[in-house]
Amino acid sequence: MPLFSHQSPRRRTHGRLLAAPVALLAALAYAVAAAGAQPPQPPAAGPISRALLAREYLRVDHAWHARRERDHARLREVNERFDKATLAFFRLAWADAIGSLRALAASLEGQPAATDAPVLIFSLSHRVLIAAQPRGEQHGILAQVETIGPVPGTPRAVTEGVLRFTISREASPPVSAQRAAIFQPGEHFREVIDLAPLISPQTPGRVHVVAECRAGDGPWAIIGDAVLDIVPESLTARREQLTRRIEALEPPPELREAAGILARRVELLTDTPSDTRSAEFLADYTTLPAQLAHELHSLSLGADPYPRPGVWWFSLRSGRTTIPCIAYAPPSRTGPAPLVIALHGAGGDERMFIDGYGAGELLRLARERGFVVLSPLTGAIMSRDGAFDALVAQASRWYDIDPARVYVIGHSMGAAAASRLAATRAQRLAGVVCFAGGNITPRAGGGQQAAHAPTLILAAGLDPLIPGARLMSMARAAREQGLPVEARLFAEEGHTLMVGNTLAIGIDWLLERTLELPDPQP
Repeated sequence: MPLFSHQSPRRRTHGRLLAAPVALLAALAYAVAAAGAQPPQPPAAGPISRALLAREYLRVDHAWHARRERDHARLREVNERFDKATLAFFRLAWADAIGSLRALAASLEGQPAATDAPVLIFSLSHRVLIAAQPRGEQHGILAQVETIGPVPGTPRAVTEGVLRFTISREASPPVSAQRAAIFQPGEHFREVIDLAPLISPQTPGRVHVVAECRAGDGPWAIIGDAVLDIVPESLTARREQLTRRIEALEPPPELREAAGILARRVELLTDTPSDTRSAEFLADYTTLPAQLAHELHSLSLGADPYPRPGVWWFSLRSGRTTIPCIAYAPPSRTGPAPLVIALHGAGGDERMFIDGYGAGELLRLARERGFVVLSPLTGAIMSRDGAFDALVAQASRWYDIDPARVYVIGHSMGAAAASRLAATRAQRLAGVVCFAGGNITPRAGGGQQAAHAPTLILAAGLDPLIPGARLMSMARAAREQGLPVEARLFAEEGHTLMVGNTLAIGIDWLLERTLELPDPQP
């Protein structure tokens, strides 16, 4: 059996639109929200996915976060290059956007950029593979590599290239294999390669695959990476078993909400994770089944298994609205803790503040400053007036929350949602911080203003989507009418990377503020 099987190049069309935990779409947030329009979507046919764009964003975000302190002189350049890629994305120029982000990431990582190579993307045909397949059944773990659009160049400028795949497993040395590729100008390139001989699909565990390409004599360039979870049994069958056991429980009233949360967490178990639900395609299926079984065991003994330690996903029901959310509480906290609710920008989801915005800078700050984090799906909070209240109430049941120190932060579209909460939940919020966005509208005619939570707007001077000058002017108008609104302009920052760069400033500003609560009734 050859190491790689080969399929002739042809154009592939499919409708996979992956909703990324952190997406480049978030950079378009405020402009989209203000216009009442939908953000640009990857095409329904073709190789582009939100997950691909998210990976490219995360690579830049993490690389910049790792070196920004020692490379501050590049602040303007990096922000301008990132926002240029964002604008290319806004024009639906997918290849330009992805190529620009890869070149920026390579620059930050100290690697040469393959500027003359075609823009290639990579994906795996499997996200989950069952090790205990029926005897004789073949494991096909297909690596799919293709260009975004036709290969550029003159008809005779055929380029010989090489594809390289590196497979990593825990406690095993990485293994690599290569495959020749021919890039024909004017044609779409597509290769489908079986990686099963490299992966040992009968052995359960997590597998990380990195794909690279070299065109001609150019440097190696990363074209994507993917994770494959090999599990010992069918996750779909396991979900059905756990669901039946949950339905057979008769929990007391105080545990019914916990039973509902467990039931929704069990729904994540599937042999074919959703391409549009990040809670599924980002789940660690090598550990999740055991976690859920433990939670069910606790519930069957009459104990509430929540909150879980560390970073964990749940969804809360508020009326007819389901609120997906990530929770985190620092393990060493003592006494009542502040609560920070973080609202991502358009196109992102509940993982945006967990994985992105400075490589998860919010979690580092939570560990250091001792506050609890809830990062919900912003759209769910915006869709129902009581969703925010339900989230705060649930956090207060799980954690020892200081009711005088409840805060909201938001980026772009999330900043617009946060500023709305500053106006409608002033009696519950000690402070709000808006990054690269916000929508504060003083009362027409200068009439008496309603209560408004103290708000800090952090504006980016290089922002091509929401100009910092516009936000500064909005803040001045709000202050002139007596609203407790402050604003700071960061001249060298852009629309999205500014969040990770200024998050500590915003958090420290919040933690200095305490809400004056009415005295409890005797």
